[in-house]
Amino acid sequence: SDVDASVERVLRTAGLRADMASSTPVPSEALRQLFRELDHDADGFVAFGALVRVLQRGGLSLSSGVARSLLGDTQADAARQVDAVEFIQFFRNLEKVWQLERQAHAPDVCSAHFMRLCFLLDIVVVFA
Repeated sequence: SDVDASVERVLRTAGLRADMASSTPVPSEALRQLFRELDHDADGFVAFGALVRVLQRGGLSLSSGVARSLLGDTQADAARQVDAVEFIQFFRNLEKVWQLERQAHAPDVCSAHFMRLCFLLDIVVVFA
């Protein structure tokens, strides 16, 4: 569907999928456009449950509990209405979490490269 394609595009732009390398923030206009596409009755709100389901269909592994935390409302239920401002803030929070996750994995990569370097240096010293 068009909505699924929009969600996929937004997630790709945000780098919010494990198989996507981009770390570019989603432009606010793209988020507003996605919100309008999800707001089927044009009342200015999207049901929280529908938002979570659409993101999950877009390939983002996101539990309702995590989504409630990102929304800033730990008591939110599926029927809770999310306005455009909250919707954009939800994505900004999601981007922050994803960036922290990427940064948390960066030391692992550096450590692995460091260990390989030490191993190679050890080989050079042994055979020199």
